[in-house]
Amino acid sequence: STPVVVNYTTPVGTDNCTVATTTRIAGLASGATFPMGTTTLTHRVTDASGNTSQCSFDVIVEEACLQHHWKADGNFADSKGNATGTNVGGVTFSNGFDNSIGNSSFNFTNTPSYISLGTSGSVSGTGDFSVSAWVKTLPGEQRPMVIIQQRDGNVNGEYILKIGGLHAQQSTDPYYAGKAYFLIYENATPVLDLFSNTLVNNGNWHKIKGERVGTTIKLYVDDVLEATGNTSIVVNLNNAITTTIGRDIRDNGSQFYGQIDDIRVSICPTSSIKANNSGTPANSLSVSEPVTDKDSKPYEDKIYPNPAHSTIRLQLKDDVQSVNDIRMYDGVGKLTVLSSRRINTGLYEINVSGLSPGIYIIQAKTAAGIKTFKFIKM
Repeated sequence: STPVVVNYTTPVGTDNCTVATTTRIAGLASGATFPMGTTTLTHRVTDASGNTSQCSFDVIVEEACLQHHWKADGNFADSKGNATGTNVGGVTFSNGFDNSIGNSSFNFTNTPSYISLGTSGSVSGTGDFSVSAWVKTLPGEQRPMVIIQQRDGNVNGEYILKIGGLHAQQSTDPYYAGKAYFLIYENATPVLDLFSNTLVNNGNWHKIKGERVGTTIKLYVDDVLEATGNTSIVVNLNNAITTTIGRDIRDNGSQFYGQIDDIRVSICPTSSIKANNSGTPANSLSVSEPVTDKDSKPYEDKIYPNPAHSTIRLQLKDDVQSVNDIRMYDGVGKLTVLSSRRINTGLYEINVSGLSPGIYIIQAKTAAGIKTFKFIKM
């Protein structure tokens, strides 16, 4: 989702005897672009004798129109709405996409198995809409698999977020295998199928998001725009249709095999997001922007997402000659083995899943000079 520029009052430490120095040791500076979610900032104050003290606070950026959020943290609760899921067929829990303490994900190993949300987890209307989830399939998985769908015997006002096949497809098709898929549909409009070019069946975590703003439909993988199209009318979603996670109950197929985490469903009359700063210092922030991911075109130098869990994208206004011109260093300046691939002109994907948590530096040797980026590995 769209990052937000956040301004906060920087803590200043004092000492009753000498001058004290305050340093930010974790998180982003005031005025920086903060990602969606929680960013913890920590500042340390040091006096002339070397004595130290520190404080931390959180900056939380969230979508204001978020209706449902299934965190999968050891339960089936909806942390934003009231659509607690029912476990059908033995869905279990495994490590979550960020592997933090207390975090887990829905783990699908049985057939059939899914999470039933009834109509409590469904949404209705023509407002700007998005649905997203983190997923991790079995390596090389070929079968079509539903992530989440609002779909049953009634399809008039449905949506589907899926991997590996068309909306009603239940058998393996090598052409679609491993591709993310998004559909939003009602009877008054032709079917519009969106597929990603990026494959998400490599055994790594990927964030998949479908979005509708007016008649424009978009599909993202890892916050990068993969496909877009336009429906003939603004589709009116129908909250009388049942929603499920992990299986197509209408056609009794498309069983998910693997892990699903952090599922979010948003719908609102207008697009907006808000940022709230909680903790110390206790100042409040409010920012409004569209709930849309920025098209990732190589028009500016940037690195995203930041902080990152598994992969990052490096975008360069001036391209490098080869991936060997991109180097990574850890917090003490040691050169780190880099696993990267070129996606497009000036756009690279870097696998950081094997790195230890901490701060890293990436340098890219371009025709315009060396570009330096800093990111946080969670």
